[in-house]
Amino acid sequence: METMSTQSTNVFTQITEMAAARQENREQLVSLYCQERLLYRLSVSSYNDQFYLAGDLLLFALTEGLVKPTKEITLLAKPSARQQEIVKQALKEICSIAVPEDGIEWNAEKIESALTEDGIHFTIPATLGQTTTYIEVRITYKESVPVTPKTIMFPTLLASEVAVLYTYPTEFVIAQKFIEMYQYPALEKTSKAMLEVNQLLQTQNIEGRILQAYIEALFERHHFTIELNTTLELTGVLKQFFSPIHEVLLAEHEFFQQWYFDNQAWQ
Repeated sequence: METMSTQSTNVFTQITEMAAARQENREQLVSLYCQERLLYRLSVSSYNDQFYLAGDLLLFALTEGLVKPTKEITLLAKPSARQQEIVKQALKEICSIAVPEDGIEWNAEKIESALTEDGIHFTIPATLGQTTTYIEVRITYKESVPVTPKTIMFPTLLASEVAVLYTYPTEFVIAQKFIEMYQYPALEKTSKAMLEVNQLLQTQNIEGRILQAYIEALFERHHFTIELNTTLELTGVLKQFFSPIHEVLLAEHEFFQQWYFDNQAWQ
């Protein structure tokens, strides 16, 4: 216990020094570190292929920090009966995985949960040094369309073992954002979706045919129709990116170009 306490204090000191050097908020870095280490435990657990990373932390990883992390981890899961109890037990087991070198103590017995409109919300106490932070985990449900998952490496703050996590491919993430923008062009969250896609386009190469297939699948899933004239107004890079896709969808052709982020163009 003394060794664990010493390691916990050492890690907390490293993060404190990092926050000062970066001129960032220490509490936010502690929270990000705890999120990272919880995701690492997930990645080495028997549940690693049952939960896909999503939301802002996925975008944070994909965009190399252009999208800022939030206090909430979003994980996708298949819906099932007794989901709340099953996921709570899974989180308890994940938190119980011993990783003494990261210095975090998880209080798995004090995990709180609540049902929400689109899933389940969990709060997990984590102690580092003398500081206890509360990690929020939101469980939502996977789309009922065929998607081939991929794995990503989640960035680390310190010299820690890297979490390798399952997630939806970038093309599917962008397809979801396009559906959101297409359906609700005037809402504030559409502006957020536009910004996030813009940031993804700065760091990711995109396979046009794969993106097209996912957009078509989601349009069918949500019973939407591709229209010639839409109230969604796109400018700049977003217009350059989505206009060729929109034209191909209208013409019912196939789109075989690839988006290269380094020159911001389809080729």
